[in-house]
Formats: sequence, structure tokens, C-alpha cells
Amino acid sequence: MKTTTEETTDKKKRVDFPQLYLDHHQRMHTYASRILFDHEASEDVVHEVFTDLWDRLEELNVDNWNAYLLRATKFKSLNYLRSKHETIDELEVFEKMGITNGAEEKIAYQDTEKAFREALERIPCRCREVFLLSRDEELSYNEISAKLGISIQTVKNQVSKALGVIREALPA
Repeated sequence: MKTTTEETTDKKKRVDFPQLYLDHHQRMHTYASRILFDHEASEDVVHEVFTDLWDRLEELNVDNWNAYLLRATKFKSLNYLRSKHETIDELEVFEKMGITNGAEEKIAYQDTEKAFREALERIPCRCREVFLLSRDEELSYNEISAKLGISIQTVKNQVSKALGVIREALPA
């Protein structure tokens, strides 16, 4: 029977991380640059995405790396703009990028966002706290475990439970 550390190492070995970086870095950087209009900030965002990916690789089950990495780049870029205290309307950012969103897409986005917020409210308090520490504050399971004084397995279970509630609530 393998220990958790051995399983993590095996999973990280199965993903050819250097090749993943080479295959996706430029595309991610270009995407971040179209949002941020800042070369250095874009490079920082891409670096953060790969660092977070490495830290969270053991808990991820990704089928489409391109989609996952571009989505992570988008969210990191938007978080970067938020951290700079700039007012952000995601639709405005996409319009600047030359991506037009019709009324249907805007409504779908708003409906999904509303469903997500409502799902978060249905998640039990402690479970929501663990989930938000993981996703909003981007803490690792180990950091959450230490901060809240609970086991890593409890953290994993709580995040999994929260994701299940959210998946059920979001439109397919």
C-alpha cells in the first residue's frame, strides 16, 4: 500500500510538468497580456498558475489541460486586477480583448454566477469556510489544516463536499 506522499509523487511523475509548461506557457502569457496589458504582470500571473498547479496537482483530475490552464490564467488575471483595486467588469475586459458577448452569453453568465452564490450559501458554514480558504485565499490543504486545526483528510472531504453541492447547483 502506498503512502499519500508516494501517491502524490506518482501523480506528479505521470504529468510531464516541464512539457506541460513548454506546451502552454506562451498561450497563457498571451491570454494574460490581453487582459492585463502588462508584460511583467502577465508573466507573474502565468508563474502563479503553474506554481498553484504544482502545489495542487495531487487533488486535480484534469482532462483538458489547455482549457484548465487558460481558465486559471483568466481568473488569476482578474484577481490581479482586483488586487490593484481596479474596478472590473469581466464583460468589459472581454470586449477589450475583442471577444463580444451577446445578451444570451451575458444572461447565462449571470445565471451561473447566481447559481454559484446560492450554492455557496447552502454549503454548511465550516465546509464553506474550508472551501473558500482553498479557492479564494488559495491556501493548500496543508495550510488550511494547520490554520483550522483539522486533519488534511477533513479538508479534502470538506472541499469535495462543497464541490459536489456546487456541481449539482450549476447548469450543465
